Amino acid sequence: MDKRYKDIQDHYRDELHAIMPAVMDWWFDGVEASTREAEGMTAFERRWPAGPAAHPRVIDVFRRYFIETDTLNLENERPSQGRADPYDEQNWGTIPVPETRAFVRPIDLLVHDLESVDPDLFEILAALVFVPVGIDPAGEFV
Repeated sequence: MDKRYKDIQDHYRDELHAIMPAVMDWWFDGVEASTREAEGMTAFERRWPAGPAAHPRVIDVFRRYFIETDTLNLENERPSQGRADPYDEQNWGTIPVPETRAFVRPIDLLVHDLESVDPDLFEILAALVFVPVGIDPAGEFV
């Protein structure tokens, strides 16, 4: 994996680990304070079906790093400035080496890849069954 993506994932994980004790306290306090019903769930669990992953602080961290990953993907799509000019006579007879461009789906980097990298976070974030990011009229994530 490109180091820049790895750095994003590392910072993301660090930030989540920093807030997770408070998020888990919120979760367990809410479940404990709510009455368990016949369906086996509490009203609190029904209100927050994605569990601790739905906490607003977790959503905020996820959104910021999702957009950062998308921004890096867009940067990697731009043509490189250092490519040789194929019309320059000095480059005739050389075989151009295709550029490899990094691209990582944000949901993979921030959720799916955690299964092997950080199973504890993955267990919480796997419940995030929607991507809490919108798209503005210009097609940009917000």
